[in-house]
Amino acid sequence: MKRKESYVKQFEIVFSSLNLGKHSFSFILKGEFFEYFEILGVDSGDLIVDLEFDKMENLITLYFHISGQIESPCGRCMETIFFPLEIQERLYVKFSDEKIDNEELLILSPNEYKLNISDLIYELIHVNIPISIAHEDESKCNPEILKYLKSNMDVDNTTSQEKEIDPRWNALLNTKKD
Repeated sequence: MKRKESYVKQFEIVFSSLNLGKHSFSFILKGEFFEYFEILGVDSGDLIVDLEFDKMENLITLYFHISGQIESPCGRCMETIFFPLEIQERLYVKFSDEKIDNEELLILSPNEYKLNISDLIYELIHVNIPISIAHEDESKCNPEILKYLKSNMDVDNTTSQEKEIDPRWNALLNTKKD
């Protein structure tokens, strides 16, 4: 899929024209955001990003509050599940020519005058999504899929138990650790 570069323009904050102090921004993330970033395991979502942008002389503090839900396949039955997300993070932006390795610190050149926060939002969402999303209660899963999985698991267990053990390994089973 060709990425629409113009889509992320809405996440640009031209901070050079902002006065010192706190500024509030709000963004709504829907299907287009998730199509643009192609977050693995997420089909879509409906999230609100509230950003408090605190501009100081040599430092900017970003306070992110992201809330809403993402749409993802259940890891057990593959049915669509709506998973709630609630994220609160703080990030510092410093102006410097030196490289500093710190997760909570973003370094910008002193010549920068704008900041696109779309990648930051993507990363915050991505690291806050669990590895596997599934219905909390198995009874909410698709019963036909669960029945199919259970029958296939029983077949796999039966065939692995019925397999004959290689006689070379079988001899090792009779040895004991001293």
